Amino acid sequence: MTLPQAAKLLNLHPATLRKWIRNGAPTISLGEVGRGHGTTVDLEQLKTWRATRAVPTLADHDKRDTLSIVSTALLDALKRDALAGKAGLTEGQAAMVVLVIFERCYRNIHKAPLTADTLPPELKPFGAIVLQSIESGSFITSRRT
Repeated sequence: MTLPQAAKLLNLHPATLRKWIRNGAPTISLGEVGRGHGTTVDLEQLKTWRATRAVPTLADHDKRDTLSIVSTALLDALKRDALAGKAGLTEGQAAMVVLVIFERCYRNIHKAPLTADTLPPELKPFGAIVLQSIESGSFITSRRT
C-alpha cells in the first residue's frame, strides 16, 4: 500500500512514516520521482516494526516495572477503553476480569501467588468494585438475548 494510505490507516501524518523509514522501518519498495512511484509498505510489517521499537522488552525492566506496565494497560482498558461496555459486562465483572488477568501476569512473572499485600495500590479499588457488585446482586446479570 502507498505511504499516504498507510498513514491514514495508522492515523499518522505521512511525514511521520517517512521519518520511520529513514530510521529503518521496512518497506516493500522505496519511492522514486514521479506520480505513482511512491514508497510502498506492508502495513503489518510496519506495525510490527513500530511495536518492537515502542514497547520495551521484558528483559529491559525488572519485575516491578513490568507489572506496573501491565497494571497501567489493564486500567486503561477498563477505564479509557470502556472494557465493560465493549464486552457486554457489568462494571463488577469487568473489574474481576482485570484482576484475574493481573493475577495471572503476577504469577507468571514472580512464580508466586498474588496476595492482598502484593496487589498494586491502583488495582485495590477494583477489588472493592467486585465485592460491592457481588453484595448488591449486580455482579451476575442476564445479558443473554
